Amino acid sequence: MNYFSFDTNLIIALVNDKDRLHKSSMNIIQNESYDCVLCKSAIKESKKIAREKIARAVANSLEIIVDIQRIKNKDKIEKELKKSFKKLMRKDPSLTNFYMFLLEKIIEYVTKFGIRFLPRYLSNLSDNMVRTFEIELGKIIEYDIIGIKYSNKNELSLLSDVKECIAPVRFKDAMDFVIFCELVFNLSKKNLIDFYTDDKEFSKKGRKAFSLLEKNLAYDSSWLTIIHTDDFLESLSKR
Repeated sequence: MNYFSFDTNLIIALVNDKDRLHKSSMNIIQNESYDCVLCKSAIKESKKIAREKIARAVANSLEIIVDIQRIKNKDKIEKELKKSFKKLMRKDPSLTNFYMFLLEKIIEYVTKFGIRFLPRYLSNLSDNMVRTFEIELGKIIEYDIIGIKYSNKNELSLLSDVKECIAPVRFKDAMDFVIFCELVFNLSKKNLIDFYTDDKEFSKKGRKAFSLLEKNLAYDSSWLTIIHTDDFLESLSKR
C-alpha cells in the first residue's frame, strides 16, 4: 500500500497556520491520494521544537507584555502589539513563525479575558501547545504512527544491518538518522512511502543512504521517494 509522510518542519507547519510552510503542507495533503503515516520520532521532535521556540518567543517578548499592561484601550493594545512584534521579527527572523503564532494567541486572549492574567497564560503556553499538539494535528489530517519496536529481536538485528550499511552517510543530527531508520523499517513491496521534507540536507543524505540500502540490503528504489517541497511545488505549477 502507498503512503505519504512528513518531516518535522512540515508537521509543525500543519499545526501552526502562521508558519511559512503551512500552505505547502496543506497543498501536499490536498494533492495526495494516499493515506498518511508519521514517524514517531518526527512527532516527538516536532513537539520538542515547538516547546523550545514558543518558550523563546515568550521570553523575548516579556518587555512588550510589561509595557502593554499599562494600556487600557484594547484596540490600542492590539496596535502596539503588532508594532512591537514586527520589531522582534526583524531582530530575530528565525523565530518569525512563532512570533506570529504568539501574537495571534495574545490578541485572542486579551480580546476575551483582558490583560490582567496574560503573563500566567503565556507562562503555560508552550506546555499547553505540546500537550494538545497531536490533538490539533489530528484535526487537520488522519494519520497512523510508524516506528521501530526495540523490544523485537528481529528488528534490532535489522537495525544493526541498516546502521552498518549506511555508516558512510553522516546525517546532520541523531534525530534525522532515527527518522530515516523508522522510514526504512516500514518499507516493503507492500508498503511504499513518499516522504516530504523542506530540509535540503536531509533530502541529499536520505537519498544517498537509501541508495546504499538498495545496493547492499536489496531494498527497491520504488519503496521510498524523498520529495523536497521545492520539487513538489514546481511539479504542482506544471499541472
